[in-house]
Amino acid sequence: MIYTGKKKVEKDVLSLNQVFFGGNPDKPEFKARIIHGDYKGGIIEEYMGFCRIWDEHVLKAKTPEQKQEAVVETINLCIEKGYLVEYLQAHRAEVEKIMMTMLSPEYVKMASERTEKIKASISTLRFLKMPETQIKDIIVKQYDLTPTYAQNFLDDDSDPEDSRPWAL
Repeated sequence: MIYTGKKKVEKDVLSLNQVFFGGNPDKPEFKARIIHGDYKGGIIEEYMGFCRIWDEHVLKAKTPEQKQEAVVETINLCIEKGYLVEYLQAHRAEVEKIMMTMLSPEYVKMASERTEKIKASISTLRFLKMPETQIKDIIVKQYDLTPTYAQNFLDDDSDPEDSRPWAL
């Protein structure tokens, strides 16, 4: 698993059994190594560079025109810095289309509405003095979230990095 976010990663291994099955011992144990930080080497370094440039430029874009400009700028900067050069040059139109789809108003609206519904549910359940563990169980089931992703909402439901539409 490759992590390019800004939050500090405490572990280098993620138990997928814990994330997807709540630690159920009857389910198979799968682990994923988390690659993060300043990873040096080949395609992984290039992909991480691409993701960081993407986040840096796209998160600032507000209008459709700014988003289109951010997509083009991201690709140009990646090629300039040597990230995924051959792939981006060979598949530029396809990459632009995928990136713009992720930024489309419909997709962003759908993702934002879903995030707001989750936050509203948490707020209502907290107002009703429901225990956090029970709130977590409810939002996991109601919104089909992993326990870890649900916990992110409970820990800090105002963090914009966790509510990025492409992070859903």
